[in-house]
Amino acid sequence: MNLQMLALQTIMRNGGKFKETEPVFKNIIFDVDSLLYETELKTSILKRQVNCSRRNLYKTSEFSSIQVPDTTEYDKVVDQISNLLFDDMSYDMITTHEQLEWKEYFHGLYDMVIFPYHSDRTHYIQMINELYKYFNILKPPEKQLLPGDPLYIDVMTCRELFRKLKVEHKRMVVPKLFKKMKKSVEEQVRRRLQHKKLELKLKKLVNLRSECLEMLKWSTSSRTDSDSE
Repeated sequence: MNLQMLALQTIMRNGGKFKETEPVFKNIIFDVDSLLYETELKTSILKRQVNCSRRNLYKTSEFSSIQVPDTTEYDKVVDQISNLLFDDMSYDMITTHEQLEWKEYFHGLYDMVIFPYHSDRTHYIQMINELYKYFNILKPPEKQLLPGDPLYIDVMTCRELFRKLKVEHKRMVVPKLFKKMKKSVEEQVRRRLQHKKLELKLKKLVNLRSECLEMLKWSTSSRTDSDSE
């Protein structure tokens, strides 16, 4: 609305009457009527754009087309490591410095390369991909346990399980996963922002249409009242 329309709107909302004999009033109402026609055309077009945009929000993302690896064997090995490390190799069994070194090494490796199972498969695979690079950061203790050590079998078993885990881990690393995920997320954000802008624009047009109709109704009712008087 221009300043003249806003001024007339203020008169209306302050309880004023529409003065049909005033050329300025008539010209402004004519402009309001033209604005209403233009607004209804824009609203009709924008509604179709909003509906189309809403459908695009739920389009299949590029990431969903990526074949997500099966984590069954990986999860199985993680469970085996967890049971061995937290149940069978408890701190109560530690009696030597060498045993403690291996125990702490396995715990550190566990914390760095194992991500708790997550129901969101894409997020789960994403974290598995990210953690693979940490396998070689920690160096195992230099001193090996002797075959007669009470924890020798558990330590050797745990080392073998982490080796198997690394093999499974590498199998599940999806090439260019992060690049595709980032592109997918950015595209989804762009769509949502674009949709939000369209909705706000449509809301403004709907409000403008209502204001135009209100002013036209006011001008008509004022003239009717004048005729009855």
